[in-house]
Amino acid sequence: MLIEVAQILFQSASKPVNIMKKTLNGKIRTGNKEPQTTTGKTANSISAQTPEVVGSTLNWDFKSNDAAVRLNNGGSLKTKGSSGVAYSGKGGGGKSAYIGALMIWIKNKFPEKTPAERKRMAFAVAASAENRGRTVKAYGWLDNAKAEIEKQINKDMADAIAIAINQKINKALK
Repeated sequence: MLIEVAQILFQSASKPVNIMKKTLNGKIRTGNKEPQTTTGKTANSISAQTPEVVGSTLNWDFKSNDAAVRLNNGGSLKTKGSSGVAYSGKGGGGKSAYIGALMIWIKNKFPEKTPAERKRMAFAVAASAENRGRTVKAYGWLDNAKAEIEKQINKDMADAIAIAINQKINKALK
């Protein structure tokens, strides 16, 4: 019966995914002036995988691009509250993809700045993020939606179980 529940549950996958997208695209979190979206690519990357039955457990994974994970964790792909960005403001040389991305952002935001000014600004932003211990100002966007997502999944699960039971009863009565 768990397999039938998993199949029915997957049909309602858009509901929790839409809650996540709505939270990212529409809600303004403390510390921010706007929702955490510019292009919509991060929100559009969120998807539900097919629920899997493992023993007597039903596992349902949701996937997204790295940016969504970083927004929720504060910059890191693994640890909540840390930047997880390879950055050192002291010597070392080499190129940092993080600094490079900041320089592009600064160029788009402040086109009048010279390359040297953009680089100084990028390192100032990176140093500030390093000092705060995170690169995202208002992290935890998905954590705030967790209660709403869990409520929706529990409702969908109850509905899926009821449908599966009704199907079994109807089949037995025929």
